[in-house]
Amino acid sequence: MAVGPSPFPGQDLRLVVEGAILAEGHLLSAGELCVARAILGLGEPALELYARLTSRQPRPFRVSELQYPGDVPGQVAELDAAGLLSRSVPDARCLPAFSAEELKAACRRLGLSTRGSRPQLEERLAGQRWVDEPVLLLGHLALLRRFEVLFFQTPHLSRQDLVLDRIGIAKWASYTPTGGPGLFRSRAALLGWERARRREWRDGDVERLIAAGPGAAVLDPWRYAVEARVLALESQPPAERAAGLRELLDRGAGVRVPLARALEQAGDRAGALQTVLAGRDVRSGEGMACARTARRLARATRVRLPPGIELREAPVRSVRVPGGPALGEGLRPTWPTASGARVSIEPAVIDWLGALGRRAIHAEGTPWIALYALVFADLYFLPIPGMLPTRFRSGPVDVGTPGFYSRRRAAVEQRLEQVSKFGSLDYAMAHDGSRLAGLTSTAGALFLAEHAPPNMVTCVLRRLVVEGWSAAPGLPDLFVTGGPPRRVDEALSGLDALPAKLQQTPFFAEIKGPTDTLRDDQRIWIDRLVENGISVELWELTGKSFM
Repeated sequence: MAVGPSPFPGQDLRLVVEGAILAEGHLLSAGELCVARAILGLGEPALELYARLTSRQPRPFRVSELQYPGDVPGQVAELDAAGLLSRSVPDARCLPAFSAEELKAACRRLGLSTRGSRPQLEERLAGQRWVDEPVLLLGHLALLRRFEVLFFQTPHLSRQDLVLDRIGIAKWASYTPTGGPGLFRSRAALLGWERARRREWRDGDVERLIAAGPGAAVLDPWRYAVEARVLALESQPPAERAAGLRELLDRGAGVRVPLARALEQAGDRAGALQTVLAGRDVRSGEGMACARTARRLARATRVRLPPGIELREAPVRSVRVPGGPALGEGLRPTWPTASGARVSIEPAVIDWLGALGRRAIHAEGTPWIALYALVFADLYFLPIPGMLPTRFRSGPVDVGTPGFYSRRRAAVEQRLEQVSKFGSLDYAMAHDGSRLAGLTSTAGALFLAEHAPPNMVTCVLRRLVVEGWSAAPGLPDLFVTGGPPRRVDEALSGLDALPAKLQQTPFFAEIKGPTDTLRDDQRIWIDRLVENGISVELWELTGKSFM
């Protein structure tokens, strides 16, 4: 939802800066605290101006264009004296503040040609003194963003989100903070996380993060460090690469398959086989990759493997959307809807199911995580030590991780039992409109809560809460509501469409094209659903080729 400018930008900025200092002031340097005090020491008009400008697209501002109430030149002077902006802006940095016509006027004043494109005009003005009016450049924008991260305890919110809370669209929960270190154990951890997100590593960053081990929060930078370390090891000789990967494995990283490859290249096939055998019985993407590698190594070494886990499979149905595929933009295939529009396969199937009286949604992950948020909303704010370090949080530090379940096991199990008996709709309706981590949109979650049977909801939510949101990839493409069984070809008046019959109960459908194969995470979800008696079908597309 688009939200207009805040009517109280200065108050919002003051709240964020004060809250960041209160919650995580120990993470700020002396210089950053000086900037914070300078902001908080501004008069109300100057604070309002600074808050408004820092909420706009970062660029130089011409003082003449600042159409705000009060004495704007005086407010600018106060901001300048506080060290929050610069009025000594090099002419070259002023270019974005002027239109092409104004650049032409500057060229004309200097006796330069006014012909050509904007880049050509900017090139002519390079090295010239052409700015003839006051221009200012805001300072400390990155620090303000850091204040927002420390205040909201997430990089996904900003001061604009205070507006949504104030007008009642998305309300923060009311709870008592439980203390704790917050997202970061130290300033080094904060800076390491910021650099890790940008993949900008300094000497010692990767080793320090790996040595610290995985943290409790979703924003933990540990995985970025593991990725960087694995990438760096690729250029090492096999023996050294194997030693580095074994160290990562001992610290909990899922690197069994790369380690097995390194051991194999170093001539230790027996060690490679033992490495993947130790992980192949885990029903996870890593476990399945280990199983494949184990089979290959066993064939190469002529070793008989002990029985492994066989994943359950979904029944396969042939599917043909009326009209067939055609090439769309970017050479991607598109399919027709009942109205004649051409879309990707999932919306096309959903549209044609609607023509048959069956509603469906694309439920590959996000709607289920949103339903997780609604079902466990009140459990987010249980007084678990260290998990709610500050106010204005949309969830605990460990939300979306296995730690959420382990710290609230009894409460989560009780909630899942209630969902299995009575469904999830009451929980979803009770917390619709709340600001909750994972709740990016309520529409899909409410649809699932209304139409998905309790055993299906319980099965999916149990895995997401026990294993964390990282288990969401691989969920089947479509959730299809129940309804009277009917033959598709009859319903579409003889159109050449399959499957021939839709089952009566709600079900999942995973759609695959002629050249697509199931990914490991999709096979794992199918196995888990079938194991729990949830109906899931593999729909394989057929029809005329679009090539």
